[in-house]
Amino acid sequence: MHRSFGMIHTAVLVASLIGSSAMNAAAEESKKPPASMPDCNTAKHQRLRMLLGSWIVTEDGKEVGRNTLSPVFGDCAVREDW
Repeated sequence: MHRSFGMIHTAVLVASLIGSSAMNAAAEESKKPPASMPDCNTAKHQRLRMLLGSWIVTEDGKEVGRNTLSPVFGDCAVREDW
C-alpha cells in the first residue's frame, strides 16, 4: 500500500512540475513584444496606391457595378468591395 501511494505521489509531482513548466513557458511567451508591421513603403506597395478609390464599372455605357479599393493593415494590403 505504501508503494502504490509513493508511485501516485511521484506521478502527481511530475505532472505538477510539467504543468508548471508549461505555464512558465506560456507566461514568458506573453511577455514578448508583438510582431512589428513590415515596411510597406516599397515601390511594389506604392504601385497599389494608384488603384485606391471608388470606381463605377460600366459595360457598353451601362453601369454594371461599383468597386471600392481601400488600404488595410497599415497600407500593406488593399481591400476590394465590389
